[in-house]
Order: sequence, then structure tokens, then C-alpha cells
Amino acid sequence: MEAYKYEGPKAYEIRDDIEAERALQKIDEINAREQRIVETSRKWIKYYEDVIQDYTDKCSRERDYYLGPLRAYFEGLGPKAKRRSKTQETYDLPSGVLRLKYPAPKYVRDDERLLAWLKEQGKEEYIKTKVTETPDWASLKLTTTIHDGQVVDDDGQVVEGVKAEEQPPKFEAERRSWF
Repeated sequence: MEAYKYEGPKAYEIRDDIEAERALQKIDEINAREQRIVETSRKWIKYYEDVIQDYTDKCSRERDYYLGPLRAYFEGLGPKAKRRSKTQETYDLPSGVLRLKYPAPKYVRDDERLLAWLKEQGKEEYIKTKVTETPDWASLKLTTTIHDGQVVDDDGQVVEGVKAEEQPPKFEAERRSWF
């Protein structure tokens, strides 16, 4: 007795217009199902993003309820009770620390004016010069052809650093809007 050999699912074939129409209907059903699931999922995502935002806002208000009085208490302490460094003041408690941080200043620059000033002052060591070379592929491509998978320029020279890979054609089926 010969053992049964499983060869996998049979390839789907379309033999006539009726089967082609059925395939288009199936594609429509798949697209509609995908759209429904994606839209429903996006609505749930939006719902949970709103829940997260509401909860974050609530927690922020609750934190502020306690942080406001803590800051007032901290500011009412004498300078001798707190430790101060360049960037912060701290006050130690048994279970934590109250800290007032002094952030670094934010610099807003007008690079053109700054560059002019540096040149006026003779401070060229603070000027960076950047030179970037990149190929102008859009222009070069207009002068090339493809020969046996190689890119060749109009002089017949193989262009180094560029390969041409043929892409397979893509088949699409589109329903007419009047159906």
C-alpha cells in the first residue's frame, strides 16, 4: 500500500470571467473586513489614549495638590536649613529630599549674526566650515543606460557604485466605480 503524500494547497486558478468576477468580489470582502477591523481598532486606540490623558491629568492635579504646599514650606525655610550648589537647593527629610533645581539658560541663536560677529572679532577658531560632497544622481541618471544589469554612462563607461536591479511587474485588479 502506497503512503499518502500531502503536497499542500492547490494553486488558485481563474479559468473564466465568472471566476474572475468572484475573485474581485472576494477581494472586496477582504478589503471591507480589513477596513472595519482597522477602523474599530483605531477607535479603541483613541478611546484608550483619551483614558490615559484623563488619568495623567488627574494624577498631575493630585501631585500639584501636594507639591504646591511642599514648595511653599521649602521656600519658607531659612537659607541655613538648605544646601545650595550652582544648580540646585536641597532640603533633606527622613524619607526624601525637597529640591529646587536651577536649569541652565536656553540659548536662542541667530547664526548669521553670530557668524558675522565672530568674523568681526577675529575669532575664526569658533567658526566651523562644512563641505559636503554628494553625487547629483538625478542629473547623472539622465545620461545613463542599463546594459546587462550594469549602469553605463554616455561614454560607454560602467558607472561605479551603482547597480540596476530589475523589478518584477506588479499585478493589480481594480473594481470600476460603476459596478
